[in-house]
Amino acid sequence: MKTPPTVVFIHSFFFVSRVPSLTTMASEEKASDLPLEYQMDNKQRGLALIFNQEHFDLKLNLNQRRGTAKDKASLTERFQELGFKVKAYDDIKKKKMLCILRKAAEANHTDADCFVCVFLSHGDDGHVFACDNTVDIKEITALFKGNRCRSLVGKPKIFIF
Repeated sequence: MKTPPTVVFIHSFFFVSRVPSLTTMASEEKASDLPLEYQMDNKQRGLALIFNQEHFDLKLNLNQRRGTAKDKASLTERFQELGFKVKAYDDIKKKKMLCILRKAAEANHTDADCFVCVFLSHGDDGHVFACDNTVDIKEITALFKGNRCRSLVGKPKIFIF
């Protein structure tokens, strides 16, 4: 029987703070009362979204990202090995990307350990590129803050840009 992989999270990957602000916490506990480690024993590991941008509209004047399909395949395989439900998207427009992210933020993550979102794309000054436009990183991460995504409060939200 194959031994399940051990999950190790590198704290430098956490883009959104681990400790929610006191105004957005789901309960009355203080931030200082939170454990130093995350509980990773829920029914599901969680959702991993991968946005893979290889081709871009000519108006953006960006080079094609050759080899990114291999990166997407490798990440998909690794996250699946770690028990994540992986959804990967290729060359999508900003509007669709934000729609997917909003749906993920509105989903019920109660039985999940965490949430992961990976962007394989070009980026610049607080933005990542969809195939047709820039997307503000703060706009992306704001969708998953405690006041908008209650079921992930107190759980890691890992964004890799």
